[in-house]
Amino acid sequence: MKILLHLLLSITVITSFGQPGSLDLSFGNNGQATSQEAGYCKALAVQQDKKIIAAGNAYYSDENGDQSGFSLIRFKPNGGIDSSFGLNGIVRTPNKGTITSVAALPNNKILVGGTFDIVLGRYLPNGNIDSSFGTNGFVHQFFPPFQYIYFNDMQLQDNGRIIMAGSASGNFPGAYIIVARFLPTGKLDSSFGRNGYTVHNAAVDCNAVAIQPDGKIIIGGTSSSYKKFVTIRYNSNGSVDNSFGSSGVVVTDLTDGVKQDYITGLAVQPDGKILAVGSCDNAFFKLGLVRYHPNGAPDKLFGNDGIVLLSYSRAYAPPSSVMVQPDNKILVGGHYYTLTEPSTLAAWRFNINGTLDSSFGQNGMSAPESIIDIQISTDGLLQANNKMLVLGRKVDTNGGFNDSTIVVRFNVGEMPAIAADGYKNPAATTLDPLHDVAGELKKINPLNTGK
Repeated sequence: MKILLHLLLSITVITSFGQPGSLDLSFGNNGQATSQEAGYCKALAVQQDKKIIAAGNAYYSDENGDQSGFSLIRFKPNGGIDSSFGLNGIVRTPNKGTITSVAALPNNKILVGGTFDIVLGRYLPNGNIDSSFGTNGFVHQFFPPFQYIYFNDMQLQDNGRIIMAGSASGNFPGAYIIVARFLPTGKLDSSFGRNGYTVHNAAVDCNAVAIQPDGKIIIGGTSSSYKKFVTIRYNSNGSVDNSFGSSGVVVTDLTDGVKQDYITGLAVQPDGKILAVGSCDNAFFKLGLVRYHPNGAPDKLFGNDGIVLLSYSRAYAPPSSVMVQPDNKILVGGHYYTLTEPSTLAAWRFNINGTLDSSFGQNGMSAPESIIDIQISTDGLLQANNKMLVLGRKVDTNGGFNDSTIVVRFNVGEMPAIAADGYKNPAATTLDPLHDVAGELKKINPLNTGK
């Protein structure tokens, strides 16, 4: 009887949580949810009611002709299109540029971050524009003396303030890092940096931002000239944190300077260690994962002196996102393809020491053959129900412009409970001390923008 009871309990656990790395067949159509919205969704968020938001830009035609602009798609918790949102589950806002990030607010309102004309926008739970935010729902913000601003990521602080990070250019040679903080109303927070933002003359393309529990801000990207992983940490007031790395900066070369290494995602472990994931373009895209101590030094107990470099024979494995489970195992979302096989969305899981977790998928990787024709993976997050979402773009195989959005849900198995969906931050290569970066990153001084 005890043996039978144990067997029944084991079957129940497997049924409830699914084999780690397998598709959640209860989601959408056998684990995948799709929308035929022609465009490019770049970011994911999950609302408190478990509905899923995919955000980006769209190309479409209406009574006013060909249009492009913001696009939001909402899926039900089971992966079906939520027809109560906008028009048949889709909200379009023309002539607003491109959404690069999205956040679900506690009241189920939706905050989006963008580039070019619009920096921020906010929508009501039903998809209507929230006119109480900014100016008629949007924030048009200039950052003198720069002409072009590319905010590539956004994170919310516990007090509701909004951190945006990206690159600035125009009117000055080269690229600059920009980090800005907005109040929940959409106004720049004048207590941050200078006039609400800080700009630094480091030639770094900034792709990701994470916030530590103490309020310090980490940005990740790639050195424009030296093609290496770059992380920079700021204090909560916007000043560079000189206790991190060398004068606030850490540069890591994953491929000995041969090809471009660039960060696509950041996460902070509960113990304060920092994870950076990205691609290493060395003939084939490799998956690079680095773990740093809180002071920026490489964690030599992780991978090979702090670095995991994952490559497959004649295959590409570019990642888009990194997440930390409550047990400190590490999930990475991305896509995978070979020279002879169609591309698919993929997930990897690593143990605490950086080795692949053999209990997940096939030897630590899940690349479902039923998910094909993927052009790129753009985001991922961990849900509170022991599931992992990965967002991607599916190619129009008919040669048209009708690329579509796809969200895939993986089982991750039983794990300790987490507080909310969207869990990313609970809050032979060596560290480059910057002495050889010839003025490009050695000097990280704020640009005097004046008042």
